[in-house]
Amino acid sequence: MPQQRISMRTIRDVLRYYYAERCSKRQIAGHLHLSPGTVRNYLRRAEAAGVSWPLPEAYTDETLEALLFPSDQFSSDRPQPNWTEFNRQLSQKGMTLERVWHTYRQVLSRFVWND
Repeated sequence: MPQQRISMRTIRDVLRYYYAERCSKRQIAGHLHLSPGTVRNYLRRAEAAGVSWPLPEAYTDETLEALLFPSDQFSSDRPQPNWTEFNRQLSQKGMTLERVWHTYRQVLSRFVWND
């Protein structure tokens, strides 16, 4: 399950500490009580979106969010598991998660290799 996103205020602080105050990612993580990986993730998103500091005054929280998170929808050409079927199979006697997973992987490999 994905974790909840930090506030736009905190993301602005990450950008300010990194670009204006020249703090390291570890220092930023310590100041804002975030993990260094989280700081690195947001800085990568900002770099990919062409965002640096200072932010233009026209950048509202919504604008910044749209730039950093262009699409929250999961899109994949791969078939997604039928979770109802997974649960049905797991309820059968002697069925393990590993067996169900192997079955799913076989279906997935046929899909991937038969394009």
